[in-house]
Amino acid sequence: MGTGTIAGNLHFTEPNPNIPSLLDGTIEVVDYNKPLTGSMVGIDSSGFGGANVHTILQAHSGPQVKNLPRLKPELPRLVLVAGRSADTLAASISFALHDLTTYLHLTTQYVNIFFCFSGDLIMHSLYTQYMNNFVLKQR
Repeated sequence: MGTGTIAGNLHFTEPNPNIPSLLDGTIEVVDYNKPLTGSMVGIDSSGFGGANVHTILQAHSGPQVKNLPRLKPELPRLVLVAGRSADTLAASISFALHDLTTYLHLTTQYVNIFFCFSGDLIMHSLYTQYMNNFVLKQR
């Protein structure tokens, strides 16, 4: 919602003929990047294992905080990254370093994404890693 674009579905080819609302245009599968109009979106996820969720999100109408001020900005920022294997950990680090070199900064929101996704994994991980140290140490 922060970019104003609805990301297109990568794997959609044609609507299911057994779903009339897809055929008559009542609902649509976004198969290309589309401008987001309005401030609310519905997100639906249906899983084969029975995990079915539907939620409605509304964009925050207040100012967006790009970065919170830091008392000592010259100090390195610690980014927690966790993985269940050395390969998944290395992939997460590669992803973060790609974004860091592409955008040349870590925003508070970006770091929070890593904290949210890594937090649950840390308790179940064999490997942990600091951002600029590539030695994988098994715990």
